[in-house]
Amino acid sequence: MSATNNTNKPLEPEDTLNGAGRYDPNFTNHVISSIGSNTDPRLRKVMTSLIKHVHDFAREIDLTVDEWMAGVDMINRAGQMSTDRRNEGQLLCDVIGLESLVDEITFKAAADAKDAVTQSAILGPFFRHDAPLRKMGDTISFDTPKDAEIAYMHGVVYDAVTKKPVEEAEIDIWQASTNGLYEQQDPEQQEHNLRGKFRTGKDGSYGFYCIRPTPYPVPDDGPAGELLKKLDRHPFRPAHIHLIVIRQGYKPITTQIFDAESRYLDNDSVFAVKDSLVVKFEPREGDEKAGLELKYDILLGPTDYFPPSTTTTAPYAKMKDCGNDVYYTYVEDSRVMHQYATGEDPLDDIDYGDSDDDSDAEASDVDERDKRDAKDGDFNESKAAGESKRTVRMDQSPKLEIST
Repeated sequence: MSATNNTNKPLEPEDTLNGAGRYDPNFTNHVISSIGSNTDPRLRKVMTSLIKHVHDFAREIDLTVDEWMAGVDMINRAGQMSTDRRNEGQLLCDVIGLESLVDEITFKAAADAKDAVTQSAILGPFFRHDAPLRKMGDTISFDTPKDAEIAYMHGVVYDAVTKKPVEEAEIDIWQASTNGLYEQQDPEQQEHNLRGKFRTGKDGSYGFYCIRPTPYPVPDDGPAGELLKKLDRHPFRPAHIHLIVIRQGYKPITTQIFDAESRYLDNDSVFAVKDSLVVKFEPREGDEKAGLELKYDILLGPTDYFPPSTTTTAPYAKMKDCGNDVYYTYVEDSRVMHQYATGEDPLDDIDYGDSDDDSDAEASDVDERDKRDAKDGDFNESKAAGESKRTVRMDQSPKLEIST
């Protein structure tokens, strides 16, 4: 079937608008109908809609081969640039507002609730899972530049429903230095500078020293930066601090807080600013370490407080009680990880499975790249098959379940 062959089928008004008057719309239906009957229902819904919209987009603008290849090249280069310390593909999504839109869709019900939790914001491309756990009251600034203003950030984590303090909540903090660079971008900064994890006390309180954030441009040395230039847009983000707050039994919150006196609050290059996340730094008295302070309380919602459509939030998967050795689990680059006190351990790839039975996990489930990379028969296929039985199943709802 041709993608461009005209048909005699009567056209709807919207078909004329999206180019179907010149190209065969039945071609799209043909592609969609090729999806097999055993496909996961959620994946079927996602891909059916994606194919339809992408095809309509191509017809509407008369997409050329050169334009299509330029888009493919942009995606390829974004993938090639991405590492465990920088996610260029995510940055591409950020500069066109996609991550902020998905964030709004995911958390709208929670934001509109009577007992509203702290609003979420995008993760951004420079999060690291391995930030060190620090003592309450410590600093996260170890290469403090001369132009930095030291601030003491503190507050209380509350249950959004009961309004009681939440003990042992973990707050993961990261921010850029005054030169606009995160530590993994800047060889002059030491490992994990301006990063740290803190756990609240019995009264739900937390506190640490940081620096007043500075506006900075998103990296312009890759596809995202090139796109901004071609769209005649500036690359700057308002001054902000990133937070992820987690606690067993509560919905994790990924958010950012923005300095009320910063530039670019009204035209953030990644569209992440929300009014409730704009905060004001105040003078701090009687503290030789800091001239500023920021008091910021955080409201967490119990897990059962949220509708099923909001049970998953990047970068953390479903919270799971794994004993004292494992504090939480999360999703990273399509793999599920366990966070241990001594490091991280991958569980397995995310699998759109339609069964909770893992007994069918065979050596064929093992990543073919691992087999190609193995040399001289060192690849232990039977061992790998056994490990592959620990998979993540994504059933009809988007909730991530971990089966071991």
